[in-house]
Amino acid sequence: MGKKVRGTVTGLLSISMALGTVGSVSAATTGTNDIQGHWAQSQLQHWMNEGHLTGYADGSVKPNKSISRAEFVSLVNRIFGYSEQASLSFDDLSPSNWAYTDIASAVQAGYVQGYENNTFRPGADVTRQEAAAMISKLLNVKSDNYDALNQYTDQDTIAGWGKASVASVVEHEVMEGYPNGTFAPLRSLTRAEAVVLIENALASKIELNTVTYDLAGTYGSEEETTVIEGNVIINVPDVTLVNTEIKGGLLFAEGIGAGDVTIQNVKVHGTTNVEGGGENSIHFVDSVLLNVVVNKKDGTVRIVAEGTTTAENVIVQSSVKVEEHNVTGAGFTDVELSEILPAGSQVALNGTFDDVGLYAASVSVGLDGGFIESFQVDKAAVNSQITVSNNAQIAQLVLDAITKLLGSGTISKATVNEGAKGSSFQTKPLQIDGSQKDNVVLPATPPASSGGGTSSGGSNGGGSGGDTSPGDGGTNPDIPDGQTDEEKVADAIEAIEGLNLEWDTDVETTVVKVNEAISSLGLTGVTVIVAQGTEASEGNVVVTVSSGAITQTIEIVDSSVAKVSSLIEFEEALLNTNKSTIKLVDSFTTDKKIVVSRAVTIDGQNHQIELTGNDEAWNSNYVLQVYDTTGVIIKDVKLTGGDAGLLVNGSSVELKGTIDVSDNFFGGIESSKGKGLVSNPQLNVSSATLVNTTEAFGQPTLWEDKITGTISTSGQFTLITLKDQPQYYLKEENAEDPATIAEVSTADDFSAALDNASIIKIRLKSDIETDERFVVSRAVTIDGQNHQIELIGNDELWDSNYVLQVYNTTGVTIQDVKLTGGDAGLLVNGSSVELKGSIDVSGNVFGGIESSQGVNVPNTPQLNVSTAKLINSSEAFGKPTLWEDQITDTILTGEDQFTLITLKNQPQYYLEVKNTEDPATITEVSTADDFRAALGDDSIVKIRLASDIATDKRFVVSRAVTIDGQNHTIELTGNDVLWDSNYVLQVYNTTGVTIQDVKLTRGDAGLLVNGSSVELKGTIDVSGNFFGGIESSQGVNVPNTPQLNVSSATFVNTTETYHQPTVWEDEITGTIQTGETQLFSTTKEAQVHYYINSSNTIAPESDVSNNENIEAITEPETAPESEIVIDPESDPQTGAESDVQSDVDTSSEEASETDSASTENNAELKPE
Repeated sequence: MGKKVRGTVTGLLSISMALGTVGSVSAATTGTNDIQGHWAQSQLQHWMNEGHLTGYADGSVKPNKSISRAEFVSLVNRIFGYSEQASLSFDDLSPSNWAYTDIASAVQAGYVQGYENNTFRPGADVTRQEAAAMISKLLNVKSDNYDALNQYTDQDTIAGWGKASVASVVEHEVMEGYPNGTFAPLRSLTRAEAVVLIENALASKIELNTVTYDLAGTYGSEEETTVIEGNVIINVPDVTLVNTEIKGGLLFAEGIGAGDVTIQNVKVHGTTNVEGGGENSIHFVDSVLLNVVVNKKDGTVRIVAEGTTTAENVIVQSSVKVEEHNVTGAGFTDVELSEILPAGSQVALNGTFDDVGLYAASVSVGLDGGFIESFQVDKAAVNSQITVSNNAQIAQLVLDAITKLLGSGTISKATVNEGAKGSSFQTKPLQIDGSQKDNVVLPATPPASSGGGTSSGGSNGGGSGGDTSPGDGGTNPDIPDGQTDEEKVADAIEAIEGLNLEWDTDVETTVVKVNEAISSLGLTGVTVIVAQGTEASEGNVVVTVSSGAITQTIEIVDSSVAKVSSLIEFEEALLNTNKSTIKLVDSFTTDKKIVVSRAVTIDGQNHQIELTGNDEAWNSNYVLQVYDTTGVIIKDVKLTGGDAGLLVNGSSVELKGTIDVSDNFFGGIESSKGKGLVSNPQLNVSSATLVNTTEAFGQPTLWEDKITGTISTSGQFTLITLKDQPQYYLKEENAEDPATIAEVSTADDFSAALDNASIIKIRLKSDIETDERFVVSRAVTIDGQNHQIELIGNDELWDSNYVLQVYNTTGVTIQDVKLTGGDAGLLVNGSSVELKGSIDVSGNVFGGIESSQGVNVPNTPQLNVSTAKLINSSEAFGKPTLWEDQITDTILTGEDQFTLITLKNQPQYYLEVKNTEDPATITEVSTADDFRAALGDDSIVKIRLASDIATDKRFVVSRAVTIDGQNHTIELTGNDVLWDSNYVLQVYNTTGVTIQDVKLTRGDAGLLVNGSSVELKGTIDVSGNFFGGIESSQGVNVPNTPQLNVSSATFVNTTETYHQPTVWEDEITGTIQTGETQLFSTTKEAQVHYYINSSNTIAPESDVSNNENIEAITEPETAPESEIVIDPESDPQTGAESDVQSDVDTSSEEASETDSASTENNAELKPE
């Protein structure tokens, strides 16, 4: 009897909707072990699950592998649904190419075109700026404002034709740069980046094309289908939408109120969200919907399927009526009553449904008519009832939670599982099975055919329910005994009270007893719900009895709980040792101290106890005193009006919830031993939230009198000792004596405060200017409160002009201040100083803070900055944030926030690593000629790549130097597919070489290390080399064994395969230091091969020598040998830039070659 309609959704609209999601769906997993932990794992897995992305034969996805232009447009077309084709005439593209139709569709869609030489280069990698150009055209966005590019340090390397496109996609948050602050426009786009980019573009396109209807009327054309590329929002009643295809989602917004909306002949690709509408409201006529989510904040909405309408899934998150009327299509197939459906919600179903799932607790479901093939009640759906009307049928009912079944409709088969013990049926199912089939309540005799009936249900969840039986509106003319609703409710209440039930945590037992009592009365039309209410775990069960319009609620109360609202009731409860819990149901006052001398829980339920008549003198008037006992818990109460709110004498007390001790005259809570008592008190406040709005110095929130160590806190207090008492304050400022604090706003005020020995803290109220330094020569705390002290009139020469000097003293704290305008901001001479908070030393001429002995000062300074955040926007080489003069080891920095160097015999501390480098020894290069010149200049110790570089000849490094690629690429051009010993970079017979964050590509190998000491750091990408990544070998006429340290490197090699390793050693071993970098090794003749992916260490079933891949480049019988290298000094290097144009309207600044990589050993993202 199923009527499911299933199909494939074009694109990723189902996951890109800005109008909401459709709950959780467990996805199938595959053997894609190389995406586990990847930054794009969730997106890649979703695409795999949806069939939009296929992996390789070995189960890998290769997320970091570059993606070709053909593959990229194929994905874009697939997701955006482009299929119309243009005629093509590219010289390098034949109709037999697998991507021919995709490229034709991309050209027709207008987001891509070929190069000026009439080529398309389908196998060439797509660069990030090319991808930006395509996506900006696809979204029809282009920005003339390039401000968005200012965040990228390599913005100057973005081609002129690409700047507007890159700025647009960045501005619309479709693309972003890398953590190192670059955009890398010439870097090849990876498979993972392509997936995320396309997904972001789809979401942006939908958002950019959202249409809102906020005026009543009819929309759409009678003659043709209107296509809306984005979302549609209907925000007013009396709207009719016809003949429309919505590529995004559809939202029936709150503005509809309780009004009506109709859609007719509408197809929605995304999610349909219903957040507005009323009892006679949302009509789907001859329409196609995927997922419908109902979540209306107030009241019930009715959704109706009519005509040929199909809707695969309805997800119910609020009260709703789901109906089918004159349906000729599939209508509503599946209905899910979500776990977030509020307790007390009512859901009415009328139609034919395949699957209904109930996952919410304490709701009422009515099948008013029609048929349900399968109805599943989840174990979480406790305290719910289902009414099956006499003209309705459920073919298969599965119960995993205790449920009440009402009505006289037909249940063909009921399966009662373990959690459903105690369920009740007003009408016996035709067949019952399951482990608890014998533990249900069934009617003694067949019920009357009029519907309704007597039943009860129970749960261990919250809420209550009502009678959802259809038909009689509270009376039933067919009731034989003629009782009124009032009489039936009264009889039921009397029967329940006669059970003399007390609180029982076994709610199933309680439900069974209530069921038996009600069934024995033979009442009809009565609903009874047994529910644990919001306070169930602390002492009550709510029983609601309903008949028609009459409802009455009673409580089954825990006899150990006393509920009080006055002093008399409170004192009586304290005297009654059977009461383990006292609950305040209202606030009350007392004119005397209340003494607690036994174990008890006092739950204020956010009420208060106020001591009245107390004056402002100390009279030891406490609101509550706990004396010589244990096991006392006090929670959620305000104790006010006393000298203090609570006194704990020699007792064990725990505070929980919110404890408010505001408006007591001398403080909040005292802990003391008490007269004549032996035990020390133990007060635990670690689980409480203390409130004290009247806390002040000398009036603490907590204190200990003549004892210490009796209070357990969670660190939320400031502790001081005052008058020999440990005092605990919620606010740090309240722990300070106002008489010892000065607030200053001028230089004179500041100087006067420094001279006043009674002032222990100075607070700045405003910025201060001074024309001479301030000298601190005593213990004091200076709190800048984020203001600044500026030294004015200082020139740019060194004159020892400091803003602040601490001289020959101890106990100085400086916090949250900017010291600026001096030769330095702070001088610490032979003093002990701690910096806290934000310390800004920007804008000083020579540096931030100096630590030195000082003239005639006997003590070595100690400067602690471990808890401070140092700021210095003017830090530069030779202008450090901290330095020590003629001393060492006087600065405690804590965490590694500084880089330490020694310059001019001074230890200097820098916040930014780049500032530790002498600019005169660093150069940035953007061409091959610049790079060669820098390698030949011995004064240069670091070379930074400012852009990608192309060269037709290897670069040779023969001296100590650091090469920082800054995530750019060095590409060897013109290399053929034969082994010619063509390396991109060679390090020859030297030491002290560091290479970091660079891609070396298109050589026979990316890097050759001959008899040299080399360290690799950051991301080293050696993809796209023909025979492997990096070779380590002795080299000809080189005396030293090479040492290659890769322990700080992250390798990328998307072209790694068996016998084409990422690293190899030739005729030597033990030269690679891997550290924690995991590589997998094999041996081949005189070589050791190291692989990133362990699967590449194993020969495929058919090796290269046996046509491993018909498109693979034939490898020599032996792996590449170490090259015979001429001495670099006698082998001058020359190089030429390639001049290739890009895939845009004007010439490209990008150097990319016509790709022969269509023959690479890659699994392409071909259409399925």
